[in-house]
Amino acid sequence: MPELAAGLHLRVATPEDLGALEALDRRVWDDQSSPTGSVSGAAFGAGRAFEDTWVAVRVGRVLGFVTIGRRTQLASNRHVAVVRVLAVAPECRGEGLGLALLQRAKEEARRRGYRKLSLTVLGSNGPALRLYQRVGFVIEGRLRGEFELGGRLVDDVLLGCALDP
Repeated sequence: MPELAAGLHLRVATPEDLGALEALDRRVWDDQSSPTGSVSGAAFGAGRAFEDTWVAVRVGRVLGFVTIGRRTQLASNRHVAVVRVLAVAPECRGEGLGLALLQRAKEEARRRGYRKLSLTVLGSNGPALRLYQRVGFVIEGRLRGEFELGGRLVDDVLLGCALDP
């Protein structure tokens, strides 16, 4: 696991974090970086457990989070987990926080018995795409022009990472 910046630590999210998670979510995503403009609904509620989310905290302030879950509920797909959301406060980018959160997600998915971790990212989000590839994700597909954001068509890029036992 990469070393975190001074004063940062990772922990499992709790219901008390909900307000901070939603506030960070609103600050990070907009209509140019997310097809929905916000991803909180995908991360929390609809049966999603806080145990599936890890937060990065400095002096009691949530500065990032990652949430994983099942890709589908199909028995034939039970070996695949998905990164539902990764968010890092803009002022903390470049500190290794996203890298640490992704490594934690991979470790937890492996611990839970998943053999693959997948995710999608907008093709226009070069920094995120490079980060995912840095931790072992490879491009498995591309849905060309999947979203119209800011008047232009943007690809949805599908990535996957094998989780060795």
